[in-house]
Amino acid sequence: MARIVVVEQDQLMRALLVEWLGGAGYTVSAYSRIDAMPDDEADLVIVDVVMPRYGGCARLREMQASRPRTPLIAISSQFTAGSSAASACALGVRRVIGKPFSRERLLYVVGEVLTAVPLA
Repeated sequence: MARIVVVEQDQLMRALLVEWLGGAGYTVSAYSRIDAMPDDEADLVIVDVVMPRYGGCARLREMQASRPRTPLIAISSQFTAGSSAASACALGVRRVIGKPFSRERLLYVVGEVLTAVPLA
């Protein structure tokens, strides 16, 4: 099963994501900050882009530069339920998910990104 890294500063949300993804059979590692992540490879990174204490968007760009082939899903309360592919493209990520979201929505998007054709 795929290896997923979750970067979420909120402890309760981080625990919930680990529970949902782990329950679906994924191997999950979770961190409160992007700079706490190890350099090992992941199949997918889910990151909260609005992390004011840790410079979310700037750190996201650093992650993209250091892991150009790893797909990223951005989550944020700043996205609306109808956030589009244009939002994802502007951030350089595969998909965006607005908070709050359901377990079903998360697992659907994760499955979609993991089965997508890799970016060249």
